[in-house]
Amino acid sequence: MRSIDQPTTVEQPDALCHMCDQAISIGNLASGMKAACPRCDEIITVTHRNSLERILVFSLSAIVLLILSNQFAFITLSIRGMERSITLVQSVKELLAMGEINIAVILVMVIFVIPSLMTGSLLWLTLQVKRKTVTRKSLLLLRLIGGLKFWNMAEIYLLAVLISMVKVMSLAEITLGFSFWTFALLTVMLIAAMLHVDKHQLTQIIKQIIEQRDGIKQPPTDTETTPLVSCIICATIQSENNKTCWFCYHQLESREKPSLQRSWLFLITGMLLYIPANYYPIMVTRSLGTEETSTIIGGVLMLWQHGSYPIAIVIFIASIAVPIGKFLVLTALLTMQQFNLYRNQQSKIIAFRVIEFMGRWSMVDVFVVAFLAGLIQIGNLMSVYPGSAILAFAGMVITTMLAAESFDPRPFWNNDE
Repeated sequence: MRSIDQPTTVEQPDALCHMCDQAISIGNLASGMKAACPRCDEIITVTHRNSLERILVFSLSAIVLLILSNQFAFITLSIRGMERSITLVQSVKELLAMGEINIAVILVMVIFVIPSLMTGSLLWLTLQVKRKTVTRKSLLLLRLIGGLKFWNMAEIYLLAVLISMVKVMSLAEITLGFSFWTFALLTVMLIAAMLHVDKHQLTQIIKQIIEQRDGIKQPPTDTETTPLVSCIICATIQSENNKTCWFCYHQLESREKPSLQRSWLFLITGMLLYIPANYYPIMVTRSLGTEETSTIIGGVLMLWQHGSYPIAIVIFIASIAVPIGKFLVLTALLTMQQFNLYRNQQSKIIAFRVIEFMGRWSMVDVFVVAFLAGLIQIGNLMSVYPGSAILAFAGMVITTMLAAESFDPRPFWNNDE
C-alpha cells in the first residue's frame, strides 16, 4: 500500500483530520494508495480496487453465515459419560435462567444485534450507492456503520471461546459444532468488509451522486480568514460560524464541545468499577457438592500453575495490564489537556491510538466466563456460574471505551495553529 503526503496548507481542503484538524488536499488517488495527515500521520483515506463489489460480497456472505451460526450446535462437551451440546441461543438462555440479565444482553448484542446491524447496513448502503439511490439519510447510515465497527466484538468472543476450550480440555472432551465454524467465518467476513469501508471515499461518492442528481453546488468557503469545521455527518468543510451544515442540515459542532468532562466522568466511573471487579469473584465453579470461587488475579495464577502459560498471559494482558494501562494513559492525556500542556503531540496521539484499539479486548474475560457458564451446566457433577464481579468488570470495559471515544485529541495542536 503506497502512501502520499499532502501539503500542510491548502486553498480548498478536501478533509479536516479528525485527530488534529489539519486541512488536507487529497485529490484523486489511484487504487491501492492512501492519504495520511502530514501533521499527525493519521490515515485519512485508503483506496481499494472494486471496494463496493467486495463489500457487497462480504456482507452477503456474513448474513448467510450469521443465520447458519444460530441454527446448529456450536460446541459439544463430553465429561464422564455425560454429553451436552449448546447453540449460541442456548448459551444466552442459560445466562437468563441464572438471572444474569445484563451479561445476557451484552452477549446478545455481540452475537446477534451488532453483526446483524453491521451486515444489513453495509448491504443496504452498498446497494443504494450502486443504484445511485442514496439520500442525505444514507450519510447517517454510514455514520452508524462506523459506530458499530467500534463496538463490534465478534472476534473477541471467538478468542474467548478458544480460551474456554483450552481451560476445559483437561476435564472433558470438546467437539466443535458446525455453527462454530460458521461463526468463525462470520468474524472473518465482518473484518474483511470493514477493511474495505473507507468513510472518506464513501462519503464523497454519496455526496457526488446527490449533488449531480439534485443540482446542488457548494457555496464558496473563505479558508484564509474563517475557522473551518467539518460536519460529523457528511464531512463537508465550511465556516465555523455556520450553525447548521448547508449540505445535510445537521447541527455543526466545534471542538469546544465539552468532551473533556465526559471523558473524565467515564474514566473515573471505570476506575471505581475496577475495584469490585478485582475484589469479588468473577467465576464460581460447583462440583460434587463443593464450591470454588475465582477472582481475575486468582484465575491468572491458577492457569499459570497448571502450565497454561499462553492463556494466563493473554488473560493477564487483557484483564489487568490493558485496563491499568488505559487508566494511566487516559489520566495523563486528560490532565495534560486540562492544564494546556501541549508538547510532544505525536507521542500523545500514538498513546491514544494504542489504548483506543486495545481497550475493547479486555472484554475477553467476560466472554470466557459467560461462555463457560452457558456450556458447563451438568448438575451436581460440574456447573459454572458468573461471579458478582463480572458485571463490574464489563461496566469498567464499557465506560473506559466511552472515555476514549469521548476524548478529543485536537486541542493538543492548538499551539500549532
